[in-house]
This record gives sequence, structure tokens and C-alpha cells, in this order.
Amino acid sequence: LRLSLAIAWTAAARSSDVIRLKVGDIVFHPQYVAITWSLSKSDPFRLGKTTGVSLSNPARFVLARMIRGRPRDATLFEGVESRHVNAAMKSVHPSLTAHSIRRGALHHLLRTGASLEAMQEVSRHSTPHALARYLPAAETHVVR
Repeated sequence: LRLSLAIAWTAAARSSDVIRLKVGDIVFHPQYVAITWSLSKSDPFRLGKTTGVSLSNPARFVLARMIRGRPRDATLFEGVESRHVNAAMKSVHPSLTAHSIRRGALHHLLRTGASLEAMQEVSRHSTPHALARYLPAAETHVVR
């Protein structure tokens, strides 16, 4: 479950997209891990979109062990459901939800100077307007 949360944070991803990842959606590169989001709310035609995420070395190690020897079409987080992610978040603070990860990651990117275009690319929002719903109004006046 921790690894799914780490992936959700680094990719500003929906937890539902993370828990549907398949082993074949993961490709290791020296500096990043490429993830193909083939099942996503923002991709109704299932064309897939690949993004690179930077995971810590321990997270990379755990991910490599998880996928080793498993079929490409196997679900990466077998048995993990959205309710499990929500329960984990509620155990940290009662007001948190699985979607808090996505919102928090986007706020973090904004605070560290990421452009709105880069944030839209990372989070796979279909429009700048969709992204703007996650950010403080004062920061997104350009895209509204």
C-alpha cells in the first residue's frame, strides 16, 4: 500500500489509476520509472499515456521485486482497492481521502515552481480548466 501511495504522489495520479496498473505498465530506466497509464478516467479510448516518475531507491527496489517473474498482464497491486487506500489515509488524519494525495502533489508542484503546463502533463488532466479545480484560485487566474 505504501508503494501505491508513493506512485500516486510522484505522478500526481488518481489512486484508482494506480491500483489498476499492470506489471507491463512499468519500465525501469536509470533515472526514472516509466509508467503507462492505460486504464484512466482521462483516457476513455484506452490509448495509454506514459509518464516518467522519480521514485526513491527503496521504492524502486520494492517495485522491482513486485514485478519480477510476474506476467505482464497481472495487476500490480493485487487485492488493493480504493477503500483500502481511503482507510490508510483516514488512519493518518480523518479528513484525508485517497484524492488528497493527488491534490497535495499538485499543490507541492505549484509551490516548487512547476509551470501549469508541466503540471497538466504530469497529472494527465485533459484541460487547463480541469487542473485549475485542484489549485488555489489566486494561482490559476491565467487558466480560468
